[in-house]
Amino acid sequence: MRLSLEDRETVLEGVVLLANEYLAKPITPDGEREYLKAHLEKVSDLAGEYARPLRMEEMARLCGILHDFGEYSSLLQKLMGGEATRVDHAGPGAAFLNAICKDPRVRPCIEAINGHHGGLVNYSAIGVLDKIRAGKPGEQVYNFDKRCSVPNECEQGETLRTLMERFLEDFPNFKRDYLSADLEPIFEKGDSPDTRMLLTRLLYSCLIDAEYSASASAFDDEYFARIAGETLNAAAVEAKVDGYWQRVKCRAAEEHLYKDCSEAGRSDDWMMTVSAPAGAGRPVAVLKMALRK
Repeated sequence: MRLSLEDRETVLEGVVLLANEYLAKPITPDGEREYLKAHLEKVSDLAGEYARPLRMEEMARLCGILHDFGEYSSLLQKLMGGEATRVDHAGPGAAFLNAICKDPRVRPCIEAINGHHGGLVNYSAIGVLDKIRAGKPGEQVYNFDKRCSVPNECEQGETLRTLMERFLEDFPNFKRDYLSADLEPIFEKGDSPDTRMLLTRLLYSCLIDAEYSASASAFDDEYFARIAGETLNAAAVEAKVDGYWQRVKCRAAEEHLYKDCSEAGRSDDWMMTVSAPAGAGRPVAVLKMALRK
């Protein structure tokens, strides 16, 4: 959270907090604070680590360092303190990357950043990218039915440039450290829509897992040691999914989807598209298919 001028230097538990510190998460009931700069660094490092076996480490690091870019907004910091509600911070990060890098290879990164709370949206359908970039102080832009953290009327009115300046104060070597690296395409054969879709979903997974791990470990020094070495017992989890499916009331269409996904899980195909209407039980059915794989 950005401190007031009167509290420019506040000593809390022996730590001097300077005026340009921003919260990544609301203060806990115990008064613990997770700051934005450290959070972005941790998520970027973890996302890169998770993506390394997929040969997309640099793309994941870029997603991680920008995913909460929109939290440099005073409006978002008000949300941290309970003074605002329903503020989207993902769109501004996606808009910033879209504005500074025209390389089409970053589009999966833009999609992953934009969707890390609201869900994935195809690049061509993210309508707020240019609106946020061109937004004037005091204007309101909406993403996922939430007001974007910029532009806003806070202070003298903040825009995407305001957040860029604050971000670069924390990461003055951003261009060298994150944009000068080669962005690794993970497939060498063509650039089909299916390839791009899979790349985006893999990036998205690395980013979401990294943010979860970073937040879970922020105030738990034993977190990574506690989960180290854990492996998935797919058969046991599949049995639990089957038990859940049997307990819920399902329509015929849902039963059909679940059966089809179950059978697809034993096929030799490793890339599939599952299309189903909302409410058809797609997440559970796809989980069943993945566990069988």
